[in-house]
Amino acid sequence: DVVLEEKFTLARGAAAQALTASVATQRDFALAAEAVGGANALLELTVEYGQEEEASSEDDTGDFAAVLAYGLRDNLDLMLTLPYSHIGSETDGVTTTTNGLGDIGLDAKWRFFEEGGLSAALKTGVIFPSGDEAEGLGAGKFNYNFNLVTSFETGSWGYHLHLGYMRNRNVHDEREAIQHASLALTYLVLDNLRLVADLGSFTTADRAYDE
Repeated sequence: DVVLEEKFTLARGAAAQALTASVATQRDFALAAEAVGGANALLELTVEYGQEEEASSEDDTGDFAAVLAYGLRDNLDLMLTLPYSHIGSETDGVTTTTNGLGDIGLDAKWRFFEEGGLSAALKTGVIFPSGDEAEGLGAGKFNYNFNLVTSFETGSWGYHLHLGYMRNRNVHDEREAIQHASLALTYLVLDNLRLVADLGSFTTADRAYDE
């Protein structure tokens, strides 16, 4: 399960890991309206680990993602996301483990406005049902997303507003329309070190809760 606080679950069961990985990848690459730039490439590797314990069960999840971004033009990037998940569960002393490829994503980000320190970009993409939905590695259906990003940078400080929508068609009886918004503050400490504070909210996929 993906738990935001003690009594609130964002998504339940097998589909929770796939939803988390998808939203996190969109957030990371759409955080700023910047583009990689023409003929440049960027590889991002991410690792996420989660653990949940109850009276008679324990769940451990590890999500790994390789995201390759390539600049087709100075203001247009193409991104390929390859997720891989490890899911371990122990219930009443019985342990089960699942490993495999998740749902592959293909996205494009177009920076359509830039003036001074202000810029804006549109990021949209598709998610292919390549993960095994029966094992909790994917949604089982084709999906897509739209994201609008605005950024303002001055000196070492950056301010980023992110509004997004993801179609979450699935075989797990989850809510299919996921909306999210986030506001991020960044500070450049060194040329290769940036601090990020990100506050966001998005629709729960669990139909047991109100939107």
